[in-house]
Amino acid sequence: MRAMPLAVLSTRIRPFLAALSDAWVSFGRNDGLAMASHVALSLVIALFPFLVCVAALAAFLGAGRISTHIVHLLFDVWPEGVAGPLAREADRVLVPKRNVLTISVIITLLVATNGVESLRVALCRAYGTARSRPWWRARLIGIGFVVGGAGALVAASVLVVLWPSIWRAAGFYVTDLKSVRLTYDLVRYALASIVLVAGLTAAHLWLVDTRAPLRDIAPGIAATLVLWLAGATLYGEFLARVTHMKATYAGLAGFLTALIFLQISAAIFIFGAELNAALRSRRRVPGEQVPPAIVAERAALQQA
Repeated sequence: MRAMPLAVLSTRIRPFLAALSDAWVSFGRNDGLAMASHVALSLVIALFPFLVCVAALAAFLGAGRISTHIVHLLFDVWPEGVAGPLAREADRVLVPKRNVLTISVIITLLVATNGVESLRVALCRAYGTARSRPWWRARLIGIGFVVGGAGALVAASVLVVLWPSIWRAAGFYVTDLKSVRLTYDLVRYALASIVLVAGLTAAHLWLVDTRAPLRDIAPGIAATLVLWLAGATLYGEFLARVTHMKATYAGLAGFLTALIFLQISAAIFIFGAELNAALRSRRRVPGEQVPPAIVAERAALQQA
């Protein structure tokens, strides 16, 4: 009686483990680490111009004093050793200046959309999808991601600021809420998680030239979140125990720790897309084309 559930569980887990193996091999064949380095460097270059745009947008909307909350939302989920130096510099960048809105938008369009484009290239390679969009359409999508990301950070930061008043007003109408306390930190982490999940979902849905249903990209997003949480925790512990980074890299230590963390994050992000592609390949109906990396990997396994 007890063997049946284990047999059913094994039957369901085995295809997923096989897909994990396919994804790992495909990650290597598609130069996943090299693409992760490219994505990480592009994101580092795009980060502070993006923050300038966020500050200008917040000032334009009359919410220029929420820069501290924006920094918390952006860096709270990062390891302390990475977030600390970047957050201090971000505080200097996030100064409300209405007159730099146009300039910051131009800089962001030139720089930040390159970060979005690097993500698109990595996703298309992982999914085995040809890049068929015109360059101007790809750039417009990149602009949409930059503006949407900035707007999401500003909106979430405003919600964090207004949260105590919102909760008190809700408690006035629903008395049971008065006994429930949602702390500032809990709300902040929850909103940061929502922004992260929304960003991942949007990237998998709209950056790839071929649209996939949500159920097909959900496994990769879930794997990305789990692996990223584990990777961020381990990297944070590593930075806490290693003391020679500043002695080795001097003033570049903060930059390099951030670059390494973003490379780890980008590799996990790409692997999530590879996992989705591997799962889709194993569900593929007869007659559909299988990605070449998976075909080569299966042939190598058969020869071994």
